[in-house]
Amino acid sequence: DRATVRQAPHGAVAESAAQLDEGPAEEGLAAMLLGDASALIASQPTEIALPAAGRPSFAQKLTSWSGSHDFVQSILLLPGGLAVSGGDSGCVVLHTFDERADEESSQYVQELRGHSRAVMCLGSGSDASTIFSGSVDHTVQQWDLAAGGRPKGCFVGHERSVHCLTLAASTPSGPDLLFTGSRDHTIKLWDPRTSVCQHTLRDHTGSVTCIGAHGWKLLSGGGYNRGADDDEVLSVDTTLRLWDLRKMGSHARPIWSRDVPSPSDPLYGGGPGHQLPHGDPILSLQVMGDKVLTSHGGQEWTARIWDLKQP
Repeated sequence: DRATVRQAPHGAVAESAAQLDEGPAEEGLAAMLLGDASALIASQPTEIALPAAGRPSFAQKLTSWSGSHDFVQSILLLPGGLAVSGGDSGCVVLHTFDERADEESSQYVQELRGHSRAVMCLGSGSDASTIFSGSVDHTVQQWDLAAGGRPKGCFVGHERSVHCLTLAASTPSGPDLLFTGSRDHTIKLWDPRTSVCQHTLRDHTGSVTCIGAHGWKLLSGGGYNRGADDDEVLSVDTTLRLWDLRKMGSHARPIWSRDVPSPSDPLYGGGPGHQLPHGDPILSLQVMGDKVLTSHGGQEWTARIWDLKQP
């Protein structure tokens, strides 16, 4: 199968994944969010199948910590052994860890306070000293770690919870742009230097639950509502959409997307009107060069690896 490299059943599935950008994807660290009050750092990100007991099948535990949140919603790994977590407490919490040492090496560093509700997503760009956090309070906060975690900007514009975010440059030499996905069905493009929204992408028909970028590719996935702030049940968008960062604008459309997927679709269908073949809500995605790792809910808890190479 051209698109599906691996599909594994889950007894439980990670809702969020983070990876260090140092070295090949297969050799980096992966952080898998297990949905309880503890975060875990594990090796071998290419195998994320979780049995009913909730432990990765083929991952060596390096360290863990607990007590920072009632429920962990997001995690981010930064170069130099710094782990960042966000959760229902509304705080962004920093820990240090040493991948060469034992579990006791992890240490609490600091809490960053600025959100009024749960922190659902975290991210950083080319400058790892600046991080971003998205929240159920509809905002994104920018933090300057080099200045002791000082707030650097607040991004206001989404009408519902901010589920996901990523940073990417529209050109190889250009500045990072911030992309955020929300329960309001939109993706917003921001200038981190001014905290101003540049464009809003409106093609999703439900919550945008995950987003990632590599090179000119921007991928977004739809799934369940996370961090719901009322009892309204919104439509579940189960599409994975591909956007061209070189063609961002007020009327930008995905290269392909379709509401009803077909398993026979090729990865690239020759233009608009096509998508990756799947039908389950997308919980998370990680772009690794020409590969995309996705985790899914629905009838079967699965993880899939997709090939993004042009035919």
